[in-house]
Amino acid sequence: MAMKARRVTGATAILLALISGCGTATGGVVPQPPSAKSNPTVDKLLLSFDEIPKVVVSQLMLGSQNPDVQKLGTLDLYGSSAYRLRSWSDRDGRHPIAQVIYQFPTAEAAASDYLKRPYGGKFNFDEGIQATVIENTGMEIKAESARLFCVAPKRLGNPLKNCPQWGSRAQYGKFIVDTFIRRFDGRRDYIPVPEETFRSLVAAVDRHVATQVGD
Repeated sequence: MAMKARRVTGATAILLALISGCGTATGGVVPQPPSAKSNPTVDKLLLSFDEIPKVVVSQLMLGSQNPDVQKLGTLDLYGSSAYRLRSWSDRDGRHPIAQVIYQFPTAEAAASDYLKRPYGGKFNFDEGIQATVIENTGMEIKAESARLFCVAPKRLGNPLKNCPQWGSRAQYGKFIVDTFIRRFDGRRDYIPVPEETFRSLVAAVDRHVATQVGD
């Protein structure tokens, strides 16, 4: 006895296709490509002018962003595979703040550089200059490791009250992020920068970088 062929409805066909592993139901969830955050780059970790706290812009009289500096050819910058430096100029053409990004092949290599160069490579320490580390008190920094410090002449005694140059170094996976802030007078001498101003810049950088790397 011949069996009657059953009429397959549209809904049944879709269900059979999904069970057999082929086809995508109309109106279903379509797989999305991986998020850009899963593959961040040094360029994406750079702060934009609009993200710089207003107190920093006003106190340092920032006016424009300078062209980014990048790693050239096979130049070996502490073993990094990529490098960017972004700085901003004040109205007199000086560069009071800068952000430096190093990308390493692995997080382990980045951690090694963090330890080997505790204050980055921006400062020239001679016999009369020292770095004083400050606590991250009251700050929720999302980096795996972070160090905030003041760079000042030893003759200042307690440099934290009148620090002319501040710096931070932080590790986010395979990235090292250095941030620097300093202020000049008309003779190109350094003048004190309030600690709160520096901390506001570090917080802005940390917030941006953590968002990009997915923390």
